[in-house]
Amino acid sequence: MCGGLTAYLESKNFSNVNDLTGIVLPLIGTHAELSRQPMRAQVNSSDCLHCGKCVKSCRDGANQALTLSDSGMPIVDANRCDGCSLCTKVCPVGAMSVVSV
Repeated sequence: MCGGLTAYLESKNFSNVNDLTGIVLPLIGTHAELSRQPMRAQVNSSDCLHCGKCVKSCRDGANQALTLSDSGMPIVDANRCDGCSLCTKVCPVGAMSVVSV
């Protein structure tokens, strides 16, 4: 680990690890300065397998914005979905996407 750190510092022309201290502080901004494009999950019904993995992941790790219809199709609650994209990561066929609203 020490060898890797030393090699990295040399490749970036730093003489020691203390040269890194505080280097990113000028780049830190406020939360209000973040660009927040409103996003929302979207289901491509022709590709959906009705497996429910997106609903489970949203329920367990996000905003509980997805439910299943009687036919097993995911339904997005626009008031709860914040576009986190967790559902897109677990969908085995790519039927979930996140789009600007």
